[in-house]
Amino acid sequence: MPWPDCESKKYAICLSVNPCDPIDQNPANNEVCEVLEVEFYRDILVQGLSGPCPAVSKGDLMWEMTPEETSWSFGNCGPVYGPCWDDFEGLTAQIGTMEFTGLTAVPWTPCDPAGMTFEIIFYEGAYGGAPGDAVATYTLVAGDPNLAYEATGLSYSGIPSYKYTATLSPCVPSLSEGWVSLVSDDAGGCIFAWQNSLDGNLNAYRPGGPNGHDVAFALYSCDEE
Repeated sequence: MPWPDCESKKYAICLSVNPCDPIDQNPANNEVCEVLEVEFYRDILVQGLSGPCPAVSKGDLMWEMTPEETSWSFGNCGPVYGPCWDDFEGLTAQIGTMEFTGLTAVPWTPCDPAGMTFEIIFYEGAYGGAPGDAVATYTLVAGDPNLAYEATGLSYSGIPSYKYTATLSPCVPSLSEGWVSLVSDDAGGCIFAWQNSLDGNLNAYRPGGPNGHDVAFALYSCDEE
């Protein structure tokens, strides 16, 4: 069936490609626009409209240290500065997912959050004590499907913050209490600066011992079958 006025129409068709891809290395090409001449109603067929970005599958929330947005600080957890540690307690199941919030920067210039690689290690050890023996180690490289991130919508000294979600496979063995460390690595010099939290016992560690802070992270139970 032609258009009622019997004239073809020209429309600019714009597509947004993979808006939910957390590891897109080239977001500049996510939108493509073309001008098409359409002669019939039935020439217009829309396929594959996407809804909201799919949520990362997680188990139950077992531990949470919320980011401090007023009296904020950040601990550099890069290869030059060394890893950052913090403790947790009260867990009732294996750990399947970890979230952590901070900045990605070449101090202090923002850099690409998609280019980060993280090493995450879980340890035995008493809450309020010190890290003990390592029980599980995970290396999540840039582009790993088990590593996702999203912007928090907040900036600190002009640098945007991001929340990363790490799916831990296989899940961390059951620890009712323990420690976790994180260190970032990026060939371009970009480091992860872990945001502080005021929710814990102020017993986070840097190389050399406690630093009187806590860091923002959450732990979820294992969601594997």
